[in-house]
Amino acid sequence: MTMERTRMIAVSVDCGTTHTSVAWIHPDSTNVRFIDTWPGTQTPSTRVPTRIAYSSKKRVLQNEAWGYMITEDHVTSSWVKLLLEPEVTEKIIADDNKQWKDSVGIFHRPGGRDPTSIIRDFLGRLRKYSETHIKRKCNDDDLGVLPFAYILTVPATWSEVAISSMKKAARAAGFRGIAGDDPLVLSEPEAALTTMLCDPLIPAGDGVVVCDCGGGTLDIGTYFIHPKEIGDYRTVSNYTDPSGGSTMIDREFYAVASEKLKLKKLRRSVFSPTGRLMSDFESAKRDFEGTIGQEIGDIQYPTSTGSHRFEFTNVDMLALQYPLIVTICDVLTAQINRAHDLIGRPVIKHVYVSGAAAHSVYLYNAIQRLFANSQITVYRHQTPEIAVAEGAARWARRNLLSVEQLDRHYGVESSGPPVGAMDLDNQEPRAPQGSPVSWVFKVGDQCSIGELRTATFTCRVFQDFPFAVINIYDAVPRPMAGQNNAIYGSKDFHFLIFVPRMK
Repeated sequence: MTMERTRMIAVSVDCGTTHTSVAWIHPDSTNVRFIDTWPGTQTPSTRVPTRIAYSSKKRVLQNEAWGYMITEDHVTSSWVKLLLEPEVTEKIIADDNKQWKDSVGIFHRPGGRDPTSIIRDFLGRLRKYSETHIKRKCNDDDLGVLPFAYILTVPATWSEVAISSMKKAARAAGFRGIAGDDPLVLSEPEAALTTMLCDPLIPAGDGVVVCDCGGGTLDIGTYFIHPKEIGDYRTVSNYTDPSGGSTMIDREFYAVASEKLKLKKLRRSVFSPTGRLMSDFESAKRDFEGTIGQEIGDIQYPTSTGSHRFEFTNVDMLALQYPLIVTICDVLTAQINRAHDLIGRPVIKHVYVSGAAAHSVYLYNAIQRLFANSQITVYRHQTPEIAVAEGAARWARRNLLSVEQLDRHYGVESSGPPVGAMDLDNQEPRAPQGSPVSWVFKVGDQCSIGELRTATFTCRVFQDFPFAVINIYDAVPRPMAGQNNAIYGSKDFHFLIFVPRMK
């Protein structure tokens, strides 16, 4: 079988509720690289805040900044991604902590903009900056600057409507897929799973749970691993909690800080995700081990005359984190039990924790203790916040950049031609039983690994027979004597598809 390599740079964009990561991989390399410098900050980071800001000048709203470039003078819009799936926003909209939502810019739609246009604005600036960064790196490393093929990651349970809206925004922002069409899409847990499957300790035949703990959402996927190949697995179940991310702890911290400082409203610039107050709290939140005896580092509230340190104890931190930790552990246990019920045996052997919240010592220790007396092993990526972006880039390279040239035809035996089947030189090749075969894949076609083609056809199920058997054949071209065209002889190779009887 002939193998070719599509000459494109795979770029994965993990556009999260709170932060976004961009990874890329050149076809001449196996190394996944990340955008790690961003405008507006001198500190290297593999993530940029998923925020865009608008400022009012002469009553005309103009785009001014995004990510780290946002200042106190901007009108910030964030978390807009969740508005693409309206049902998931109910818990957050119902939250009565208006000051917290205002400080972060949650669901702000300046000028009445629709969510798709706000996401388009953010992704457009992200794309232009990322492509400039990647081109510079390619030149520095003597790699060819090639076209870009984008892949987006989305929550596991997003509807087709939400995915379609995200792809629409991305396409309007200049994102393109492998053939210049819509960017490719992969669920966040599947992307993290691809990263995990690069670990040789995960054997075929095991079940895996990916627990992706992000800033805004909790995404859990359960999978059954087939022979060890990237992407070779079966999805058992998915679960998404739109309010299960670590920022729920931040929301409660805002209320505690306001009470301790005896201030009715904290300054928006101070409580922004990149402000001093939240930076101190984020470090303390990650390092907290869940014990009462642990001391909490300094948390300071900047003022016009310096800064004010307020007392924030380990008891306060435990009260903030405990409810979310318990919720994550309960959901994780429920999803594992559900997977065992669906498969019919205790197949889950591995739990893989990813996402920025996985840095939390308290969360990771709690999950390890949860499975300490079981046969389940808990893993965590060395830098869990980039596991999704890394896996998406690897998935794209393996499944989308490898092209096979088929050396035979593949078709379906049916009483009538399926919709989507192809005509092979107006001939009617027959199955061994004499029924016509409609060919879906043709010899010589170039197909990406993992590519799907569909053919819709009808079949009849008799009441006295509990299933219908549909034969799927492959065929090798064989020249017909004295003619230039070909006939196609069916091989022994076939699949059986069982269609349950309707009651």
